Formats: sequence, C-alpha cells, structure tokens
Amino acid sequence: MAIKNTDGNYLRVDFDRCRGRSIGYELYREEDIRRNGPAKFDNVIKETHQAGSIWDEELLKVADNVSVRENIIRAAYRALKRDAKFEAWIDC
Repeated sequence: MAIKNTDGNYLRVDFDRCRGRSIGYELYREEDIRRNGPAKFDNVIKETHQAGSIWDEELLKVADNVSVRENIIRAAYRALKRDAKFEAWIDC
C-alpha cells in the first residue's frame, strides 16, 4: 500500500513511526526504489506529519477482517490523503 504524486514520487507509511497524532512516512523518488530498496546513492526521505483530529476520525473506521497494524496503516493513508498537502496524491 502506498500513494504517489504526479511527479512519480511514492510515499509509504512507516507503521513503527506512527505515534499519537503523528504519522511517520517515507518518500521514495520512484516505484523501483520503493519496491527494491534504495541504490547506493538514492536517499529515502523520512518525514513525520501531524494529522490532528483527522487521524482520530480515520482510526474509528476499523475493518474487522484485518489486523490492528493494518487498520492503523490504512487510517494513516486516509488521514494523509484528506490533508491539503497530499490531496493530489493517489493510491498505487
């Protein structure tokens, strides 16, 4: 699960860095890096986004058929996509 922008950059939520109302994520320059790991000179950008109350709302939308971890990751993606900074990003 990831989202991408029109420049071809990919964003992946980092579950281990999601704390409180803070969503940790990694930005990759392109899909190949996201799938296969960075090459020698490629840098993955690690960021944190403060999602506020949007995060709380999205966490309430749980699915019974997936793990707690998967529910948190899905809520993080939904919260990011509702934020103006990421509204142009699409699922991929």
